[in-house]
Amino acid sequence: MQPSQDYYLTVDEPVGLMRGYQHDGWYTTDDFNYDPSTQIYTLKDGVPDLDSGILGPIYGTTANKPGSQVAYPGVQKLKDVNGDGVVDSNDIGVIGNANPTHTGGFSLNGNYKNFDFGFDFTWSYGNDIYNASHLEAYLGNKESGLFRNRYQELAGHYKLHDIVNGQLVRVVEPSALDALNANAKTYLPYGEYAAMSTFAIEDGSYLRLNTATLGYTLPQGIVDKLGINKFRVYSSIFNVFTLTSYTGFDPEVNVEEKQSSGSYPTPGWDYGAYPRSRSFTFGVNVEF
Repeated sequence: MQPSQDYYLTVDEPVGLMRGYQHDGWYTTDDFNYDPSTQIYTLKDGVPDLDSGILGPIYGTTANKPGSQVAYPGVQKLKDVNGDGVVDSNDIGVIGNANPTHTGGFSLNGNYKNFDFGFDFTWSYGNDIYNASHLEAYLGNKESGLFRNRYQELAGHYKLHDIVNGQLVRVVEPSALDALNANAKTYLPYGEYAAMSTFAIEDGSYLRLNTATLGYTLPQGIVDKLGINKFRVYSSIFNVFTLTSYTGFDPEVNVEEKQSSGSYPTPGWDYGAYPRSRSFTFGVNVEF
């Protein structure tokens, strides 16, 4: 990931600030001047290019752009924050904050006749999550990236090839490339590296029903005949549901206190987190 130091740890600032670039969609054919004689896409004046160290080589694009130009139709676009004409380390800033505005919990308990129930909720509001698993899925690194299993969303990524009569055909001409990508949902996932950007930052707010319990107590007339004082059966569900807009498995996540055994804490970092299980219990309370 670029930048490799994707968290700030700064005097007088809270722990959990995430740093990176501002995601700005992807380059389109309108960002370039196209030369049909050479099939070269050259960035128009005023359209910033990317520093070559951000995404590394972008496989499948090098033959149709000049010199050291990184940009090409479909490549992720990042904002030139300082306006100097190139996106580089000078455009990195704080893009997320793992600290919630507030957190809390509450319980609802009650009974009706011989039935009793209890619901335990927790919530968090205003915190960001760095969804590194989502970002990592866009890597096109040469060792495995072009052939790995990918998220379903990448079925709608920007494409440079079409299938014609069962054959993979490279598409270069602007109008044909536009037609091929008329319904593209996301950028080209062929970069050697992934840029840490607002693309990977998501709202981590949630409301979770942690535990739901339903019980039933036998009428006293029945338990008296059994020679006991009380007989209650109950069932509980743990991790019942979570209301959240977060696209990962679990918004209540922090894979490691220190990313890759680093020297600073990384709250709100989601990378390969195993989803939280849902469990069921059944029990009996007997009083003699």
